[in-house]
Amino acid sequence: MWQHPHICDNTGNTHICGNTHIYVAKPTTPLSPNPPFQPTFAEIEEYETIIVERLCGTAVDSLVNYDTDTIEENFTILPQVKILVQSGQLQAASDLYSDRLQEQVKLTVKTTVTECSADALSSSSASPPPSTPSPSPSSAITSNILMMTFAQFMSCLEMLFEQILSLLSRASSAHSFLVSNGVTLPPVTGTKSGPQGTSAETPTSGLAAAAELAHRSISELLRIRKDKHSLLSLPEIKQLWDSILAFTLEVETHR
Repeated sequence: MWQHPHICDNTGNTHICGNTHIYVAKPTTPLSPNPPFQPTFAEIEEYETIIVERLCGTAVDSLVNYDTDTIEENFTILPQVKILVQSGQLQAASDLYSDRLQEQVKLTVKTTVTECSADALSSSSASPPPSTPSPSPSSAITSNILMMTFAQFMSCLEMLFEQILSLLSRASSAHSFLVSNGVTLPPVTGTKSGPQGTSAETPTSGLAAAAELAHRSISELLRIRKDKHSLLSLPEIKQLWDSILAFTLEVETHR
């Protein structure tokens, strides 16, 4: 006698289903609800951090390379900065901007002094004894600075003054552009020596920090040649003084 095939499940129910006998097994583990969304939120936060960091870097690059002649490109900075304001990352951008400006000052001083030192060495007939060991790069540059004639050193200073002031002037224009559009970069925190060797946190702008570094760098060059300068004639001393004073007054406008 023909019987209808049926489906058997773990509940004992019988299901008629065509000509095929199908057994439905009970799942070994109960179905669980959807997992919580915490990992998703964590990923979103991670993506947001990456995006903000890249945007911060892009905005800082635009500020560092600010050019008063590229008006349309300059206005692309504003949306980037405003997003950083909304995301609470303007302080991080200000700190990064300060670091980048100071790196530019260091690179400018190092490159210019190295080139001038090499020129002074090549034009000098003096050469170190054969038995003298190879000095470190920093001591070699210091030695070459001391080998410069007064005219060579003044030429190096004038070149440095021109490049540093150009850098600071560009940074000052970028600051003015932001302020004129309602954006003010928060001050970065630098450490200054306080009374009795203590340190005090003094808020300052990235532009002021770069100007201070430029001032210290020039002072260090003068310190290296202090013995040479003690032998200068009065006209040479006046020339050096006038040049340094003009540079210092210009730098002070950016601090």
